[in-house]
Amino acid sequence: MADRIEFDRDAVGVSAKADWEDADTFAKIGSFMSSMPSGDGVAVALPSGSNVGTSSLKSALNEYQSTMRRVVLEYSDACAILGSGQEEMISDMDRTEYQHVSNLDALAARMGGCE
Repeated sequence: MADRIEFDRDAVGVSAKADWEDADTFAKIGSFMSSMPSGDGVAVALPSGSNVGTSSLKSALNEYQSTMRRVVLEYSDACAILGSGQEEMISDMDRTEYQHVSNLDALAARMGGCE
């Protein structure tokens, strides 16, 4: 069993780089989705009848396209936040690690333990 836990900065750096590429890819997909045909261009009105079903289909397709575009752009945001948050997380980890070691050393010194 290991007696130390170490934080692997290289592994996090690789993750951050991949996450940035993912964010860009999702942003491109979201941007492309706005140029896709809408429900109005896909569902054509029937020559006779009320076309209630066609109108419902157009509305559903438009809502689906809009929702999926928002979902894809949210994935882009999440990947960007994860990627940009890596550096901040590393510095927080270093500060926290230093603080815990300092607190443990101070406690051991007060209790007369070894350092």
